[in-house]
Amino acid sequence: MAQQLVGAKIVELEADTSGRWADFVRSRPGAVIYQHPQWAQVLARGYGFRTLALGCEDASGTLLGVLPLGYTAGILRRRGLSSLPRTPSVGPLAVNGDVGKILMRAAIDRVRAESGIRLEIKVAETTYAGAVPDMVRVRWDATYVRELSGAAGELRFGTSRNHAQIERAVRKSRRVGVKVRAGDGEEDLWRWYQLYLETVRRHGVPPRPYTFFQAAWNILSPGGMMRLLVAEEGSPSRVLAGSVFFAYGTTMSFAFNGSRGDALPLRPNDAIHWQAIHDAQAGGFRYYDLGEVDAGNEGLARFKTKWGAEPHWLYRYYYPAHGAPAHPRVEAGGHAKQLARMIWRRVPIRATAVIGGLLYRYL
Repeated sequence: MAQQLVGAKIVELEADTSGRWADFVRSRPGAVIYQHPQWAQVLARGYGFRTLALGCEDASGTLLGVLPLGYTAGILRRRGLSSLPRTPSVGPLAVNGDVGKILMRAAIDRVRAESGIRLEIKVAETTYAGAVPDMVRVRWDATYVRELSGAAGELRFGTSRNHAQIERAVRKSRRVGVKVRAGDGEEDLWRWYQLYLETVRRHGVPPRPYTFFQAAWNILSPGGMMRLLVAEEGSPSRVLAGSVFFAYGTTMSFAFNGSRGDALPLRPNDAIHWQAIHDAQAGGFRYYDLGEVDAGNEGLARFKTKWGAEPHWLYRYYYPAHGAPAHPRVEAGGHAKQLARMIWRRVPIRATAVIGGLLYRYL
């Protein structure tokens, strides 16, 4: 590999599906959807982010790695260059760690050339510790991943007792007439989004803007990289819950959920995950990623581990190291947190959508 790095240079790559970036991602078995150029297109169209993809090529012009990045406005906080904004872990994709470090140093060079900007690189490993002396590593949250067997057969979820509890929940859901199907158009996406708005408001969290989901649907769903599963009952049907999944390579990732609060006893979310995990195994995926859990959210962690998922720590690297947060999600005291959630739950649904769109785009 040392010979390959002689004469290596950094180039900027275009976010198109027929270019070298897309070809390189397709060639790497460990690539995830967030490293694909179409994800950069989603961020640009859905949020208005300016994206930048750095590539590392050898002396012959062969691409050895890519690092997708995006700029954040930083109106109330320091402007940033991130890999990538509003995205889970997505560090360098490279033929080896040395190339990954070259890409990280190139990103730092970009930051050094601009005034008042911070670099954030999100990774799911510790490979890049010490990549640049001035960079600091922060342990983030854990993402919960279920490994799937390549062989066809019955899926088991933890202990016999745990598996039986899940089966009972799914049977109950079916018994009362709940059916799970794939969303097949923007009408389904819009209906689901209304449930998503209600759900995140219940949890005191700002919603992603509809423009993001619309962009993802239009760009990713034609190639099977975005999927929407909805649970519904009755005729005419009433949507009880729905979940958005992103899929690429070996991994299907659960990303967003929306559900009616009064329908939770019918267990629509259990029915959706049951269907999605079985679909993932049948589709040849090796991993089912249930997503991150904030520190201290034991209830959510239990929900994800009951499906056989195990925690995997995520890391973030910051440059410059001075002033880097110990963990940006560490919140204020319990009373302040509860008050903020109480206020947010009283904000009109349409207003939360507008406010959420501004927050995700500019903060």
